[in-house]
Amino acid sequence: MKIIWIFILTFFFTVTYSQDPNNTKRFNDRNIYYNALTQYLAYIQKERNKSIDTIYIEDDFRLTDSILLYSKQTTFIKLKYENISKHLKSHKGLVLFRLFPLRYENGEFSVSFVPFSVTYERRKRITNYANPGSYRIVYKFEDNRFIFLRVEDYGI
Repeated sequence: MKIIWIFILTFFFTVTYSQDPNNTKRFNDRNIYYNALTQYLAYIQKERNKSIDTIYIEDDFRLTDSILLYSKQTTFIKLKYENISKHLKSHKGLVLFRLFPLRYENGEFSVSFVPFSVTYERRKRITNYANPGSYRIVYKFEDNRFIFLRVEDYGI
């Protein structure tokens, strides 16, 4: 009987008082991947005076399933790997963002992504990916939320 009570109490405390610092599954503006893309857009606007109307994101169900599809004037379009070639048959090319999982290093959290320039050669039927660099959006975790620190540009 004692074991049953211990099991019940352990289960109760685990279920009712567990903490989940993971906000990657939130379908709102606090999703860390959505926030990283939004910080990138603000950085591009400020540093390069460019506005981006569409961002194509490589659809990775683990990272992109909860990303909102709009940020101010920018639309996010998720493309599955098998649909990229189909898309390129009717377009000259596109910039495809590949997101990488949230990372913790030296007391900071970060989301990295690479904006690949993707083209399709019709004669050879080859899809080409060119890597112009990468970005790292850095956060600290304080008071149970991520706080934006900086954008690191690793361009070529």
